[in-house]
Amino acid sequence: MIRPSYFISCLVLIFALFRAQGQTGFTVSVSAAKIYRNDAIRVEYKVTNGNDVRDFVAPQFVGWNIISGPSFAQQETYVNGQGSRSSSYIFDLMPAQAGKLKVPGTTITADNKQYTCQSTVVNVMDKDNPSPQNNNAGNSPFPLQRLFNDNDVQDDDPFLRDPVLKNGETPDKKMRDNVFVKLHVSATTCYAGEPILVEYKLYTAIRIQPRIKRQPAFSGCSVTEMTTDEASPAEKINGKLYRVIMVRKVQLVPLQQGDLPLDTASVACDADFLVAGNPGNMQPFSATFSSQPVTIHVKPLPDKNKPADFSGIVGHFNMQATALNPDVPAGENNTLQLSIEGRGNITGVPLPNINWPAGVDHFEPVQQDNIDKLNFPVRGIKTYNIPFLGSKEGNAVIPAISFNYFDPEKGSYEVVHTDSIPLHFSRAVKHSLKDNPAIITEDFTTRKYIWIVPVIAVAVLLAWWVMTRRDKKAKQPAAASAATAQAPAQTPAAPVTAKPVVPVTVTPTDFSAAASRLNNEPDIREFYNRARKLLTLALQEKLDMPHAGTHQLLDALRQQHGDSLVQQCAGLYAQFDMALYASALHEDSRPQVMAQLQHIIQQLKA
Repeated sequence: MIRPSYFISCLVLIFALFRAQGQTGFTVSVSAAKIYRNDAIRVEYKVTNGNDVRDFVAPQFVGWNIISGPSFAQQETYVNGQGSRSSSYIFDLMPAQAGKLKVPGTTITADNKQYTCQSTVVNVMDKDNPSPQNNNAGNSPFPLQRLFNDNDVQDDDPFLRDPVLKNGETPDKKMRDNVFVKLHVSATTCYAGEPILVEYKLYTAIRIQPRIKRQPAFSGCSVTEMTTDEASPAEKINGKLYRVIMVRKVQLVPLQQGDLPLDTASVACDADFLVAGNPGNMQPFSATFSSQPVTIHVKPLPDKNKPADFSGIVGHFNMQATALNPDVPAGENNTLQLSIEGRGNITGVPLPNINWPAGVDHFEPVQQDNIDKLNFPVRGIKTYNIPFLGSKEGNAVIPAISFNYFDPEKGSYEVVHTDSIPLHFSRAVKHSLKDNPAIITEDFTTRKYIWIVPVIAVAVLLAWWVMTRRDKKAKQPAAASAATAQAPAQTPAAPVTAKPVVPVTVTPTDFSAAASRLNNEPDIREFYNRARKLLTLALQEKLDMPHAGTHQLLDALRQQHGDSLVQQCAGLYAQFDMALYASALHEDSRPQVMAQLQHIIQQLKA
């Protein structure tokens, strides 16, 4: 017989789980706990089930170089009717040294409470990975955009014909006299938090086939990848005409004062040289070119007139706020729309403090970003839509909202204000949800689920009672069982034929047809976008995780199939990510990517 204490323990456990559901948590995770020194990892700082997430303190990554980040992501999932949400700050890092490197913990604010996550350690082996997982970093397998079209070769165009070696010239000298990589910066001195434009460009005066060998990594700053619509412009330097190709274009925001060294970029270039007077003698030659290092001197922000609640943002901004409906009945939904527009570190702009009047309840804001990454400084509009409602009839005023920033052009701290927003809440109208579906009827707390606890308790007690009765019946005398066995046999009842259960069949994706359609996609960026989605779909079907994201899928794949297949998938995802910023991806890469994608899908289907 099962003791009552067992069921009491079950009740306590159930109640504890119920209380834990929906609680806010803050954690840090890494894509791999053990890597080579030329690998890269992704670090994710995640807040789960938190409202009003703000004031993320960017960690200081000692011993690491930042490839990109922080980038911000939000996700909502629903499983069996239960919802959860998360907000993440993501960094891509590359180790600057071997050994056990610390990924530091940090703090963040959610629900007006500060949370701290614990640090973790990554073991960096003191040797290179022959197939590095580099998340946009070095040893990129992709060629840069093709500078020359083989079908348009003309004898009088030096860019469209193979270079010629004259008497006394060597391929090495010819190449180095006509090809170089240069690092351009918008300024060599800036304030902490002030954006800097960094461009790595390849210059060539002869016909070559270039490919990125090493992308630069950054430490001590946030990184925003910028896009460019430039093809391959020509530029004259010291009387010589060069074709110019963008290797990488980023906006950096230094996080602290001091010297900020910028890493180098390397490009491998191949060329076929003709020998003058001997057209049949062609000499192939390869050389690697790297940019010269540049150091940015980062000045501290001035202490004079620095606001006590300084936002930490540098640039130039304007702000406005409005209520979508300033006159609504009490208890009905309304929205405060707050927009901050400007140039500079727009991605880091936090939600300003709002002094809500008494009797007004507000809920989690919805953030929208519209950012132009074509121009420097990065411009954009960050909009917060904040739901609210008045709890009683009457008038209220949302006071003016202020936001401060440092303007590097003026060298001073600036403050922008919105106007105060008058509100009127009229008498509450009694109507059903059918009449007005905009009325807020959802309870944003867990009170509506409290009934589950007594229901579960009754179910557990009922199960206990049934099992107790079963134990008593099992202890009846054996004689009763024997007497029953000697009783005349009864005529067996006619068998009942059960209707067959027809299983519900989910048709799997026809990946062969999907790959064929993908291969016919004419737009190169759309090709990589669809290829990424196809790989994600294949992983979701293989792992039966239809709503999981990339990192969840790779973690689950590692547990079921080990590191080999995970590294292949992660490498392919890294190739897809290259298409987000580089004009470095070209049609020549499509066959290689298609072959890798089809190979991985075949392994997943096996």
